[in-house]
Amino acid sequence: MKSPRYLWLAVGLTILAPPAPTSAGADQKPVLEQETFHAVPSSFSEMWQMAAVVAKVRIVSSETRALPSPAGALPRINTFHRATVLRVFEGNVRPGASISFAQVAGQLDVGPAIIRVTDEEPLAPGDYFVFLQTSPNDSELHLIGDIDGAYRVRNGFIEPQGHFTLFSQTHRGLSERRFIDEIEMVGAKSQKVR
Repeated sequence: MKSPRYLWLAVGLTILAPPAPTSAGADQKPVLEQETFHAVPSSFSEMWQMAAVVAKVRIVSSETRALPSPAGALPRINTFHRATVLRVFEGNVRPGASISFAQVAGQLDVGPAIIRVTDEEPLAPGDYFVFLQTSPNDSELHLIGDIDGAYRVRNGFIEPQGHFTLFSQTHRGLSERRFIDEIEMVGAKSQKVR
């Protein structure tokens, strides 16, 4: 049975940051920083346990959007990635299917101000292994631990995108084949009950 703990937790603290100096001067919009704190899994095995989908995907496009917040609060910024599924290790998706998943990242002009997620850049187009789950509030797929749920494949080697977990860095530089072996080993050891 899935643990009742939800690893995708983005507590948005929005603070006003001074605008960067430009020639626009007083006409420049304020830039509001959205800072997020993510509950991240403590191990690769725990990330597997929490995942609704584990797959190799190719990100083909991305769109940054403002999500509604409670009355009076500023919107939350997320980037939604559209990806083609290349290989499935877990979940109800099929190779060749198109999926969408969210990442707490990006910058968006919301009229009176610009809201920017601090220290998080949206994933670039390319091939990734992703660990995704739904959040308790919606059915959208989200990266587990946000950026820590994404592993880029470049020239046949793994580049973890995360910087919050120690275990993600142990995969840096692994060959794609070795990383697949690690995913399959964790999956085989898993005692998931759904």
